[in-house]
Amino acid sequence: MGSDSFKADASVRAVGTCSRIALTTAQTVTLPNNANSILISADGQPIRFTIDGTTPTSTLGITLAVNQPLRLDLFPGAVLKAIETAASGFLNYQFIQILS
Repeated sequence: MGSDSFKADASVRAVGTCSRIALTTAQTVTLPNNANSILISADGQPIRFTIDGTTPTSTLGITLAVNQPLRLDLFPGAVLKAIETAASGFLNYQFIQILS
């Protein structure tokens, strides 16, 4: 299945490749200039994330359960910060461009 095969409310295009990062400490992901959305999912353990610039902790931030993908429509340059809630938490993410 290619990046042009994904359908949602609008057509989307994958930007770059899918990435996976360990969250033993808070990690920062910044949307590139050619993306206006990000698909995220937690792997291993639930994670907490913020999009307001604050650094999440194991008790602060929005909780994302394992295997519950979420699309966040943001602006180019937006910053997402994430951390695991328990050992062995990972963040999977894919930048996308929503095409009107």
